[in-house]
Amino acid sequence: MDTPKLIEQGVRNYMQVVLTKCYDHRVQFYSATLNIVVLIVFLGITGMILWYCHSRQLSPEDRHKKRMKDQEYVLTKIRQFQIHKDQQKNQLSQLIHRVAPAEIRSIPSSSVMEMSQNPADIMYRRVLEE
Repeated sequence: MDTPKLIEQGVRNYMQVVLTKCYDHRVQFYSATLNIVVLIVFLGITGMILWYCHSRQLSPEDRHKKRMKDQEYVLTKIRQFQIHKDQQKNQLSQLIHRVAPAEIRSIPSSSVMEMSQNPADIMYRRVLEE
C-alpha cells in the first residue's frame, strides 16, 4: 500500500519552488553583504594608508627648518675641519721655527711650493671662498 500523502502534488511543487527561490535570494543577499563589507574594509585600509603617508610629509616650514639644520651641520663640520687644519699648520710652523736655519736653506724652494699646492688644499680653498 501506498503511504498516505497529506498535500497534493501541485502544492508540493509550489512549496519546493518557493523554498528554492528563498534559498537563492538568501545566498544573493549574503554575497552582496559580504562584498559590501569587503569593499568598506578595503577602502578603510586604503584611506588609512593614504592619510598616514600624507601626514608624514613635512610642511614647507618644516622642510626649510630641516634644510637649515642640515646646512648648519655641514658648515660646523667645515669649520671644525678648518680649525683642525689651522692647528696642524701652526704646529708645522712651530716645528719649522725650531729647525736650524741652515737646514731650512737646504730644502729646495720648488718642493715647498709643491707641498703648498696639494690638490686637497686647492679644493679646500675653493670651498672656503664659496
